[in-house]
Amino acid sequence: MIKTKGFYQVNIGDRWVNSANMLLTGFYNTDFSGNIFLSIGDNDDSVLYEDVIKPNLADSDSKIGLTGGTSFIVDEDEFIITQQQDFNFGLGHDFTFYDIGLTSNSVLVSRALMPEPITVEVTDSILARYIMKYTFSRTPIISSIEYNGATVAANIYFVNPSKWNNTKLGQPMSISNAGIGSGWSIDSSASLSGSFVIDSIATTDSTDSSGNVKKYAAGFISDLSELTGTFDQIILCHGAAGPANALVLIDLEYSITKTNIDTLSLTLTLTQEP
Repeated sequence: MIKTKGFYQVNIGDRWVNSANMLLTGFYNTDFSGNIFLSIGDNDDSVLYEDVIKPNLADSDSKIGLTGGTSFIVDEDEFIITQQQDFNFGLGHDFTFYDIGLTSNSVLVSRALMPEPITVEVTDSILARYIMKYTFSRTPIISSIEYNGATVAANIYFVNPSKWNNTKLGQPMSISNAGIGSGWSIDSSASLSGSFVIDSIATTDSTDSSGNVKKYAAGFISDLSELTGTFDQIILCHGAAGPANALVLIDLEYSITKTNIDTLSLTLTLTQEP
């Protein structure tokens, strides 16, 4: 599981106001590579996962992607990728605002209510900062895959934090290739080595909302003729095929054999933190 969380910091005059946000349905279907704005508005309705209407009072300056600053921290148990971007609204505003939202290519991807109404006078400047944090486990996640009528126990490892740092963070499961084989090992820098068979693999995306848990699921489904052979490991790669671009290593409990009459499918999820 990948956990994600976003929040806003708004500076009015000389004070900062913080607010956690709700990542919306639109978030899971954008890559943040296009024009991005922050908007503020007077809507005090509760934030809903399905919200699509952006706040209506003022827009910030435009940015291309969340490029204002990126960092990642690696420790024994997890690594954390943080991105932040500042947006300037300038001077000359005279209103009270209640909500704030982030749009990418005109799609509302995040919205939050401010903890209290914020009054802005014409002499006040408005600077808003959007911060996105992803947390990946560095210890194995115990899971399983379904294959050919059997449930196969598996350990899932997230690897290569510098490669995750370069993926499309709106769709962090943007994986373009998969490989099967054995003998991959994780060294201290989380790179992989070993023999492998690489091929393309189709992807399907979906979103789900259940209570307060919001999930983005990426499914990987092979064609009949792809990824054939006997193997006890699977890697998922972003960009060019190969262990150097691996993002996920899956260790199976025992070897399985895929023929050209079988498909191989699996699903990984991103879960929004409350």
